[in-house]
Amino acid sequence: MGGIGQTREAIATEDLAKIKSATESLEQVSHAMSKAMYESAAAKSGGCQSAGCAEDADINLNKGDDDAIDAEFEVNLR
Repeated sequence: MGGIGQTREAIATEDLAKIKSATESLEQVSHAMSKAMYESAAAKSGGCQSAGCAEDADINLNKGDDDAIDAEFEVNLR
């Protein structure tokens, strides 16, 4: 597996196939790291490992009892 260094080297070559391969490899490394971090955090907190638990957490986050205001805005770049 590769990482950031391999991706930087591939970018320097300006070879699209090498860049794409290195980027895919970097993505795999990133996913593995994220998985390890999630598992570690879940183990430390006695976290949620089931789909039902995740759904309960989602329901609790979307109660809507905050003071958020839905608004639209326009960016003027003149």
